[in-house]
This record gives sequence, structure tokens and C-alpha cells, in this order.
Amino acid sequence: MKNKITFNAHRGTGLLSNLIVLFSRGLYSHISIELEGYVYEARFRKGVIKTKRDVWNDSTVKDVHSFTISRNDKEVVKTFLEAQVGKTYDVRGVIAFIFTLTKPKIGAWFCSELGIVALSKALGRTARLNNQLISPTMFWDILQLVTKK
Repeated sequence: MKNKITFNAHRGTGLLSNLIVLFSRGLYSHISIELEGYVYEARFRKGVIKTKRDVWNDSTVKDVHSFTISRNDKEVVKTFLEAQVGKTYDVRGVIAFIFTLTKPKIGAWFCSELGIVALSKALGRTARLNNQLISPTMFWDILQLVTKK
């Protein structure tokens, strides 16, 4: 399947991962996106990174969901993800799960923010976030709903 996109749900064991699971009341602590042999993810202290799939550490992956998209939608997603590589991690957005007065930082990403926009583009839609805080588990639930056959 050449026009395939894959989303991975992770459950890490570190302090930040455990805090994300605790405060979001979820099952997952991270989301990553696979497209054309690369994995895109927003990582704490690293920002948005791109890694070749064959050297990527998938030890924390707990669930995987792949589906076929059109060639055009694949190019839209790829263009979007490539433009995000190197952008900073949205620490304020993650903190907003704990302290509701904190707002996400525009132009920075945490994993499920990046995932929901990529998912919207893969489905040929426009993401309307409006400062919505989407946890990795919420993202996974949305993914399951919108790609249900």
C-alpha cells in the first residue's frame, strides 16, 4: 500500500509519560505518525522530528492503526509534516492539561496536536483546533471513530 498512513499510540514509562497518562486520564502518553518510511513525532526537548522507520525505536508502541489515503491527501500530509520538522515542543500545551489557565503555544506542537492536524489532512479535511487540548488517548478515540468502516 503506497498511499498508507499509520498512527501509533505509545505508553512510555518515564515521568513525563506517566504524568500525561495520569492528568489526561488516558491509556496513552504519545502519538507518532508514519508516512513513506519515516516517523514524525513531537518529542519533549527535541520538538518535531523525523526518523527513518528502520532505525526508529518502537518499543513503547501499544497500538497501531493504518489506512489508505489518496495520493493527493498523502502529499498534503507530507508537505504539512515536513514543514513542522524542527519546530519546538509545546510544553505550555501539555501543562495546560494540568493548569487550565495555561494556553498552548502557537507554532509549537505536542504529539496529539500534530497528529490531529495530520489526520484531518489525511482525510481531506481542515482541522479546527480552536485551542482544544487533545490528549494522546482522545486522539486515538477520534482516529477510531473517523476511520471506522
